[in-house]
Amino acid sequence: MSLAAADMPSQPFSRSFLQGAKPSWSRGRFPTPRWLTERIAHYLQLPPAEIDPRVKLRTYGLESIHALSLCVDVEEAIGLLVEPTLAWDYPTIDAIADHLTELLSQGRAVAPPPR
Repeated sequence: MSLAAADMPSQPFSRSFLQGAKPSWSRGRFPTPRWLTERIAHYLQLPPAEIDPRVKLRTYGLESIHALSLCVDVEEAIGLLVEPTLAWDYPTIDAIADHLTELLSQGRAVAPPPR
């Protein structure tokens, strides 16, 4: 089940992080595993260097609220609606990055909601 734009909170969990941030990707490619690592580190209050993109996120204590925040960040950053189970279906940062890149290559991105 995909979340509709109308179902998204008006103030995403990570609004302060995204404001003024310049994307680290281009030409339809999803943010690098580094962007995802930084987001996960932010949620878990860990230094990004402590997170291995090949290790399952639950190993670091990722909780449902963090997984949902990541979905909101993805929508905000690239306009891609993803399943709320993204972090459980693709349990590592590398797996998430690969999945999102595949979705973008299929033209799944939509216009981001108005701010």
